[in-house]
Amino acid sequence: MLAAQHKTVFPLITAVISLVLILIAAEVGIRLFVENSHITPERLRKRSVQYEPALFARSVFSQEARTIIHLWGNRKGLEWEINDKGYRGPHFEIKKPQGVTRIVVYGGSAVFDSRNTRGEDWPHRVQGKLSTTASAKFEVINAGIMGHTALESAGRLFTEGHVFEPDYVLL
Repeated sequence: MLAAQHKTVFPLITAVISLVLILIAAEVGIRLFVENSHITPERLRKRSVQYEPALFARSVFSQEARTIIHLWGNRKGLEWEINDKGYRGPHFEIKKPQGVTRIVVYGGSAVFDSRNTRGEDWPHRVQGKLSTTASAKFEVINAGIMGHTALESAGRLFTEGHVFEPDYVLL
């Protein structure tokens, strides 16, 4: 009876030890030889846009100022600035400054313009063009969120857009 137990226990212990050694070797190999092996889910979360649920849209950006710097992949070198109100671009005051024409641009990925770096998204380039060619002062707010539909953008306009006192809205 003891011999029968050894015949079943010994192969089982050998298989478990072999599996553990293979997993250890794989972990060491990945850490030493695979590019970007240091990336963990927590690091990805810290370097990614953070979303929150919303009433009239699937989600909105967290109202937390952060800069997302892409260190790998096809977006390597790009920086996205999300301000403390959850919009792409630099900080702006909720109350529109005196003498400023404010334009808010709502939309999805095309408005967010994920292929361009900080300050180079098309709504902010429009602001730069307007500022250099017109005598008035302009402020363009990029309210684009990747994946949003026109209906979600309209919902955000009616729930929060009026607070920013826009002179013009692009949807």
